[in-house]
Order: sequence, then structure tokens, then C-alpha cells
Amino acid sequence: MQPPRQALRSYSPRPNRPQVELASDQPSAPRNGLRPPGRPLASARNRYQADGNGSMSGGRLVVALYRRLLSDLVGAETAIAAGDIEGAHNKLVHAQEIVAGLDLALDRAAWEHADSLGELYAHLQRELVSANVTKNATLVARCRQIVEPLATTWQEALDLAAPGETPTPGLVAP
Repeated sequence: MQPPRQALRSYSPRPNRPQVELASDQPSAPRNGLRPPGRPLASARNRYQADGNGSMSGGRLVVALYRRLLSDLVGAETAIAAGDIEGAHNKLVHAQEIVAGLDLALDRAAWEHADSLGELYAHLQRELVSANVTKNATLVARCRQIVEPLATTWQEALDLAAPGETPTPGLVAP
């Protein structure tokens, strides 16, 4: 039985694709098995805000995310070299989720170069998707070469920040 028309909302992941109807009473598990992108991130963000806000400062969380991102990239390179397609896929999808989360958390009004960092995150997303589709270790390595200095810079900023203070990119000397 179809739910009433007013209980449905439209979702189209791409403008040129047909629309898929999702039941609003079951947003996390629609009957057709599709779910809108961003649901895991929104869920994780809500869980963090509800449960983990006091357990890790913003700067420490960013450093932890960059470390995990690097771990996923190294793991994906290793999996591709070993021919482990599923393992590489899982690592690259998780890396994409981390980059999307970093981009989502980026306050573009707080720092004059935030838009440039956002563009870098968008570039990383495109490269990670391409690396996942082609299982190309060279693309993964390029992403890792972009992420490593960012991770190092955030760690240095965290080390320089006063206890309890969250570093901002604008405070880091070039």
C-alpha cells in the first residue's frame, strides 16, 4: 500500500536523473532501499553534538579526523596493491565521508581562506571518487600528499594553542 501523497517528498541526487519518492515516515530506511547522501554524516554530527561535545575539542577532533583520513588513504593504497577491491572501496568511501564532514564543519565566515580550503576538499572528493571507481593507487597517493601537510599543520596549531583553546587556520604561521 502506498503512503498518502502528502507523506512523500522528492529526492533526486542529480538533476538529470528521475526522481525517487521516499516515505517521510521512514527517512533512514525507505522501502526502495535508497537513502539520500549525507544521512550518515548528519547522523554522526547529531550524535557528536548530543554525546561527544565535551569529550573532544574542535581542534583535537579535526586532528583525529585527519589522522583517520590518512589511515584510510594508506589502507586504500595497500588494498589496491593487494587486489582487495572491497577493502579499497570501504577505505575510500570512509575517506570520502571524512572529507565531506570536514567540509561540512568548515566555517567559511571565520577565516578569509576558508573558501579555498573548501575548494580543496571538493577537489579531494572528486579525486577520491575517481580513485574508487578506477581503483587507481596513484590518485590515492596524490590525495595523501595533499592531506599530509594539512594534518601536520593542524597538529602544529593544536600543539601551539593554549589548553582548552581551539586553533583556527588563521593563527598558523605560513
